[in-house]
Amino acid sequence: MEITLENANDSDLGLVCVGLNEFVSGMSGIGGMRSRGLGNCQLIELIGYESDLKDTDQLRKYLTGRTLDEKMTKVNDINDFLKKHIGALFTDVSGG
Repeated sequence: MEITLENANDSDLGLVCVGLNEFVSGMSGIGGMRSRGLGNCQLIELIGYESDLKDTDQLRKYLTGRTLDEKMTKVNDINDFLKKHIGALFTDVSGG
C-alpha cells in the first residue's frame, strides 16, 4: 500500500496519521455491510518519507534524486511521527 499526500496542510496530515495509527495498532476492521465483517488488518514495517518542497534544498534534492531515498527524507521513527501529527490536531483545536 502506498499513500501520497500533496499540498497537504497540518490537519490533512494529522487525519491521515489517525487512520494509519489505527492500522498500525491492528484496530482496523476490513469490510462493511457484513454481519461480522471480514476481519482485522495490521500494518507492519510501516515506512514514511517526507519532503517540504517549499524549502529550496529539499526541492533540489527531490528534483535531482533518482530513488525515493535520494528524493525524500526517510522518517526515522514512524510511531513518533504519527504521535506528533495526531497531537498537532489537538493543539490546533485548543489554540495552544
